Amino acid sequence: MALEHLFSPIKLGTLEIKNRVVLSPMNPNLYRPVSMWGGEDIRYFVERVRGEVGLVISAITMATDLLSTDYHGRQIIGIYNDNLIPMQAGFVKAIHDEGGKVFCQLASFGGKYGGRAAPTLMRNANYIPVGHKPEELTNDEIWQIIEDFGKAARRASEAGYDGIDIHACHSYLIGQFTSAVLNKRTDQWGGSFENRMRFGMEVYKSIKTAVGEDFPLGVKISTWEDFPGGIRLDESQRIARKWADAGILYINASSTNTTIERLPEGPYPSVPSYYVPRNTLIPLAKNVQDAIRGTKTLVMGTGSIVRPEDADQFIAEGTCDLVALGRTLLADAHWARKARVGEPIRPCIRCNVCHHQIFHGEPIKCSVNPYLIREAQEPLQ
Repeated sequence: MALEHLFSPIKLGTLEIKNRVVLSPMNPNLYRPVSMWGGEDIRYFVERVRGEVGLVISAITMATDLLSTDYHGRQIIGIYNDNLIPMQAGFVKAIHDEGGKVFCQLASFGGKYGGRAAPTLMRNANYIPVGHKPEELTNDEIWQIIEDFGKAARRASEAGYDGIDIHACHSYLIGQFTSAVLNKRTDQWGGSFENRMRFGMEVYKSIKTAVGEDFPLGVKISTWEDFPGGIRLDESQRIARKWADAGILYINASSTNTTIERLPEGPYPSVPSYYVPRNTLIPLAKNVQDAIRGTKTLVMGTGSIVRPEDADQFIAEGTCDLVALGRTLLADAHWARKARVGEPIRPCIRCNVCHHQIFHGEPIKCSVNPYLIREAQEPLQ
């Protein structure tokens, strides 16, 4: 199996990635009282680097502590103050020592997971727990959060990260501002398409100012929202083009569902189960690719990509430039290496046990890989 497209190098700005395989930012859910990496978390990521992924995107990392959340009573990894830089630097060093490249995914939950505030004072099925009604952000708070994202990016750069992944998906804060369903503001931050895009664009500017023009920046966006009035394919093309025209290096084309119970439903479930065909979100990547042709922005395809030959074909056809794999690399940390040398791969069966754990705030598990998040306890056999 040649897979010459999947295993060809690619540049993100001046940064060269050895192949097109990206570890999607899935959180091991090994939370602690403080927003810090632990040994088991780091070992989980290191094992995937040893398995020859081209790029690691960190688990979601809080860029601001202005919006407190109650994520099942546990802390999310953070980079919102300078005291967290040494911890982040240790994580980056572990990846670099194995020859890997790593981006820091910056985010804020906004109104999700009990977050104090959101663009609009409202209840919505996306605002977990059910019935949660966040406050409306003030103009001063919005500008503070924008500044916080820039400071977080500066810390990520100082910690040694190779780039930044901006989380504008899954109805987290930037996605909340972008969505006409979740953003009912009537000021400069809401209403028209341009106004709803303003927050994300200001975050992007803040980050670029903090880290410089040459520091690689990508974005993960919702190209489909599975609720009435949500983002659809035509609007997602406008969103993608806006990011591309701003100069973003890549767009990870994903989707948004409300709850784990909704994941098998809708045309583009964000965590596709075995009830739907493989490569579920690849049409969304193609839709984005069609919108940004002629720009320098790359596209990441995602969504139940489990077979190397499929991934290679998508890249060969120009549907996407890279593939972001989540559950596939939970099932087999060495998927990329095994694909390259032709060894049998332990396949993800898309049972979603892993995401059931994540949605309920429990440590991640895999039906086919008992070594998942136990990599530090015993060597893989």
